[in-house]
Amino acid sequence: MKGDVSKEFNLLKKINHFNIIRRLGVCFNKGNWYFVYESAESNWVFNRNGLKPLNWMQRVQIAFDVARGLDYLHNYTIPAHVHKDINSSNILLNENLKGKIWNFSLTRSDKGLEDGSVLTRNIVGTQRYMAPEYLHNGLVSPKLDVYSFGVVMLEIITGKEAIVTREWGALQLSEAVIAFLDEESDFGELSKFMDPCLQGYYPLNLFMTMGKLI
Repeated sequence: MKGDVSKEFNLLKKINHFNIIRRLGVCFNKGNWYFVYESAESNWVFNRNGLKPLNWMQRVQIAFDVARGLDYLHNYTIPAHVHKDINSSNILLNENLKGKIWNFSLTRSDKGLEDGSVLTRNIVGTQRYMAPEYLHNGLVSPKLDVYSFGVVMLEIITGKEAIVTREWGALQLSEAVIAFLDEESDFGELSKFMDPCLQGYYPLNLFMTMGKLI
C-alpha cells in the first residue's frame, strides 16, 4: 500500500474475530507499506483455478461466515463500523473454506446521525454492490453492508456476477431473481439461476428460501 495506512492499521489492531482476516505483521520499505495476513484464497466464486467446485453446504457455510463477521463489525465493535465495500473479492477463504472478510481501506465508524447513519459526498466502493441510498444520496449505515451481502449471497449460489447481460442490455442479478420470486415462478424456472457446477445437487426449496432472504 502507498500513502497513509494508519486508519486501516489502527482498526485491524482493535478488531478480532474468526471471520475477519487476521493481520500477522506490517512493515515499511522503500515508500511502501506491506500488511501480512493469514493465508487465504481469493477469486473463489467465479474462478476456482481448476479446483473442485464448492458444494451447496460449503456455499451456505461461507455465507454464514460472512454474516457472522458483519454482525461483529456492526454490533460488537465500539463504535460500530461499516465495511463499505463488501463484495466477493473482499471475502477470502482459508484452507478449511471458512469465509474471511478483508480489505478495510474504506471502513468507517457509524458515528454521525442519531439513527447511526452518516452522510458523505465521497462515494467509493464497487458500484454493482452499492445500496441505492448510498449510491444516490451518500447515506452510510450498516444497512449498506447488508445490501452488499445480499448481492454476494446471490453470486455464491448462482455462480454468476452481480451484473448479468441480456439481449436488451445489462441487468442486476438481484433484479432478475426478484422478478421470478414476485411472479411466484415454479422451481423449474428458479433453477435456471443456480450455478450449473452444482449439477442439481442442492435442495431447491432452500434456494427459494434463500432467494427471499436475499
